[in-house]
Amino acid sequence: MRGWAPPDSAPVCGGLHPGRRGRYRADRGRAASRIAVDPYSEDSARCVPHVDFEPAPDDMVECLTPEGFAEIIAQVRAHCDRLDEVLARLVAARVGFGGE
Repeated sequence: MRGWAPPDSAPVCGGLHPGRRGRYRADRGRAASRIAVDPYSEDSARCVPHVDFEPAPDDMVECLTPEGFAEIIAQVRAHCDRLDEVLARLVAARVGFGGE
């Protein structure tokens, strides 16, 4: 059952497709996550459901606990809030240039 994931472990941010050796990879530029469990692992943390998170292609954070995944989500959310602020300033700056 190596790499097993519950049926409801659909990607959080879309774009998952099978990669080499059954590994799931996100489409370029999209974060992906899935719930996994490896009951035969020598690593006890992998023997219980956990999250494997791929923030970018070829960048994997494996075996996250609920607390660890929540911490990543909070960091991403804070970053998105800062990006929203930059977007608002960009839109305001473009008004003076007759931009969109």
